[in-house]
Amino acid sequence: MRADEIALTTWVRDNHEMQKHLLLNAVLEAYPEFRHQFFEDYNIKENQDDLPMVTSADGLSKVIALEEIFVHQISKDGLPYVGYQFSCDWDEEHGLGVLMHHKRVIEIGGADCAFTLWVAERDRDS
Repeated sequence: MRADEIALTTWVRDNHEMQKHLLLNAVLEAYPEFRHQFFEDYNIKENQDDLPMVTSADGLSKVIALEEIFVHQISKDGLPYVGYQFSCDWDEEHGLGVLMHHKRVIEIGGADCAFTLWVAERDRDS
């Protein structure tokens, strides 16, 4: 690893708790739409326990699990873009991805949001 890559990785290690809090709140805010899409896409009306109501960031642990953290080589203002990939109960095939830069959530969606470089590049260049 190059020194700049080590610095970006170290930043993620040292700031993970700050990002964790912000990304969980963003996922919590998006969760009702994910839940709605799940029930509409699969036409499930009778068994709402398949995807329970979640009202707190701590409650998200019932429906998502962190799988990988991607520290992108793309940075802005000396800070890395970081992707968080989760398994999730509403889309077992595509999962959940969150891309962040410092304290900003750039994108939430399928797992590819966590590791697709062009999303980070688009934000960096905007």
